Amino acid sequence: KLSELITDQLSNMRITPTTESNVGTFGDGDYCNVWFTTGEMPPGLRGNGAEMNNFVDIRYGVEFNSPIPGENWISINNPFDKPRSLYISFLTTPPPYHGYQDARLTIPNAGIDTVIDTVGFDEYQVKNGITTAKTMYVGKVPPGESKMLFENQGLAANPFRLAGYSFPETSNGNAPIEYEFTQRFWYKGFTVFYRGFRVPMY
Repeated sequence: KLSELITDQLSNMRITPTTESNVGTFGDGDYCNVWFTTGEMPPGLRGNGAEMNNFVDIRYGVEFNSPIPGENWISINNPFDKPRSLYISFLTTPPPYHGYQDARLTIPNAGIDTVIDTVGFDEYQVKNGITTAKTMYVGKVPPGESKMLFENQGLAANPFRLAGYSFPETSNGNAPIEYEFTQRFWYKGFTVFYRGFRVPMY
């Protein structure tokens, strides 16, 4: 059983007590909104053409389905008093599959205009043929509210699926490990692997 496995792992962990009370600082802090396993979006989030899709079991993604350019968007809020690095998380499939449409992402007030490639490149993902959520650095976003505009591109069967966004305390363009989907667990007969889950290409 999963509970017995966790108990066994915890019992074998060596914990060293410390008398040091100064554990450092988180700087200005992080801000994270990920609905990949909950389907719950942050209160007050506005949008147009955006729809939450529970596409398999406990997996959720926001899809943008309006055919009118400029009409697919959600608002995001940078709660800090300075520009912060924005990361987005989205669904990918391994080559040679192209299960999700790519997306053009624009954030007008941040000068961001980029195309998001939804074909995964991770060696483990390719080897095991799994769908995963990937976290990617987008760019610097100013304080307050911004609009992320999405435009689906390509002929894949499924639209682009957004799994969340975050403003971590980092500026080097590399996704912090805590913002990656790295858990390994089992759920309802599916084996959920490193950074992904083994399901048909929905």
